[in-house]
Amino acid sequence: MRNANRQRHRSKLPAFLGLGPEKTASSWLYGALAKHPRLYLTPVKEIRYFYERCVYPNERLVDRLSSTGDWHSAEYRTYLVERLNSLRSRPWTLLTDWRRTAWDARFILGHRTDKWYASLFDDAKAGSLSCDIDPLYFSVPPDEVPRIRALLPESKALIVLREPVSWLWSFARMSLLRSRTLEDVSHEEFESFFGSEQEFVTPPDLMGILDFRQLWLHSRCDARKRLDEGAGMAGISGLPARNQ
Repeated sequence: MRNANRQRHRSKLPAFLGLGPEKTASSWLYGALAKHPRLYLTPVKEIRYFYERCVYPNERLVDRLSSTGDWHSAEYRTYLVERLNSLRSRPWTLLTDWRRTAWDARFILGHRTDKWYASLFDDAKAGSLSCDIDPLYFSVPPDEVPRIRALLPESKALIVLREPVSWLWSFARMSLLRSRTLEDVSHEEFESFFGSEQEFVTPPDLMGILDFRQLWLHSRCDARKRLDEGAGMAGISGLPARNQ
């Protein structure tokens, strides 16, 4: 029975990972793929499992939701409050949408392990493909890649690339400005940000690359064509029309 459950979990693990990086239309990609009838995407776009197990190893629940934590803890607290408010305003969904409530409980409260990660895809229907799209996966250290490969040996990676200078400036604005103005950011902060580099390595035969400009800046026809090409690399066909 235990082996059967393990095999069931493994069969529903993601067929591909959307690796970002940030500010490359990953939210649009998530929304577009979520409309496909044969794809399963989790209710929360960014699970961040492979990133968080490097940056927050063996994290306790109390630390995850701590008011003294960083942006990571703040986002979990915000999500928890949003879901509790939703249940408070629509209590009948505990019965009509109990699977979502159960998923939320696993996502927020669960101890971060490979088994926990696999359980987040339990709601995928038979014959469907699961996807995990998270821009922070682009930033995992190289020594994490073999661990991902061990858990997802047949999964492929889909990366959206953007012209480096415009991407870095967009990323810097998101990371450094937030509620500040350019004048509030010191020269040292900019120098430190632009001097840092992240690296991600994955076998070329398991990687698909999309051009951000063709997804976001060009015509809808071009964007659709590039999305279809990337989805085809991951073994996905028959994406719904963009306006559906």
